Amino acid sequence: MVAISLLVMCSTFISLNGNALTGPRAYFAMARDGFLPRSLCRVHPRFRTPANAVLAQGLWATLLTVAGTALIVVPPPSVSVGAPGFLLAPILDAWTKLNQTPLYDLLLTYVIFGANLFYLLAITSVFVLRIKQPDLPRPYRTWGYPYTPLLYVAAAVLLLGNMLVDPRSRVQALAGIGLILLGIPAWAILRRRRPRT
Repeated sequence: MVAISLLVMCSTFISLNGNALTGPRAYFAMARDGFLPRSLCRVHPRFRTPANAVLAQGLWATLLTVAGTALIVVPPPSVSVGAPGFLLAPILDAWTKLNQTPLYDLLLTYVIFGANLFYLLAITSVFVLRIKQPDLPRPYRTWGYPYTPLLYVAAAVLLLGNMLVDPRSRVQALAGIGLILLGIPAWAILRRRRPRT
């Protein structure tokens, strides 16, 4: 039991390390390209890291944790049946389901669904690039192509489909899709506000 716990802890720390390294650099690159405030592309003079972007990532993670905790700790209000109650019923039903879900499961489903969706798109891009740009120089070629990427795509589709079908994770998966889709209008707004260079 101790060995399994240590293995899970090491896996979690490795994953956190990877997310802590890559997430803030996305904010940094977006700020450098003018999509986010310029202060996010500030590099720390001593450590040479994107300090403000790391801080923004930490604040975003804290906000998600607090919001998830609030949905779990605070019970949903009871609403009498009527026009407003009818409109709020799906929201309150989702809140009730979230209120009965452990925080770790809630955040895990959000992260796993969104991450796997983008991993699936990244792996699928291997096929698109091979078709659209077959002569492009490739310093690394996918081992076992096309079978290994196809196997991954099939497994990812099964995982995502299962998360959408399973009633225990459907609400979180749909909320994850909603958060991802909110990126489209956010990108359009940020693009419009982007200074001309």
